[in-house]
Amino acid sequence: MRIRWLRFLCSFLFLSFNAEGCLSIERSFSQATITPNPEWRMVQRCGYEGCAKKVDFLVGRELTIRIEAHNDMPHAVQNRIFIIQVEFLSSSPQVFEYDPSQTTVQFHNGQIAKAKGLPCPGTIMDRSYILTSPPIIGLNRINKIDCFLLFFDAPPPSVNEVFTMSLANLQQSGIRIDVPEIVFRPGKQ
Repeated sequence: MRIRWLRFLCSFLFLSFNAEGCLSIERSFSQATITPNPEWRMVQRCGYEGCAKKVDFLVGRELTIRIEAHNDMPHAVQNRIFIIQVEFLSSSPQVFEYDPSQTTVQFHNGQIAKAKGLPCPGTIMDRSYILTSPPIIGLNRINKIDCFLLFFDAPPPSVNEVFTMSLANLQQSGIRIDVPEIVFRPGKQ
């Protein structure tokens, strides 16, 4: 009798936790978009284990850029931490280089903010830490996967606001690559 009860309990817990993962709660976020471009396209893919959250990817011929605005987290809004994460994925033998300090965001009110580039690994999401950390300046060689946190010293825009990011100074073998302007619009998932 005791074994049946344990099996029932384990089955109930297993089904409860799995069902919770299957429930979809609609949430608002800033979705990256571009104007139609023959060299690039924007796609949305699973960005986290279990596809808990979809993420935008800017896909080119030899380079894919994962783009995620972190303006929907209460901690970030409360502490005026506006970060856009960009992760470069390449399987090409070509040499890509990127200077995060040349990236800008234009807010809906016309204000322009320049990025302070920080490495993804090891960066603490704390305003005073971010402000005192040395920025990544100049061209950085992109390996197979490279991730940057782009910090903008401005209040995070609402997920309902439209804002634009320019990824300037991305190069392939010393030649500038024209990356389309990325327009973040209200999205739901």
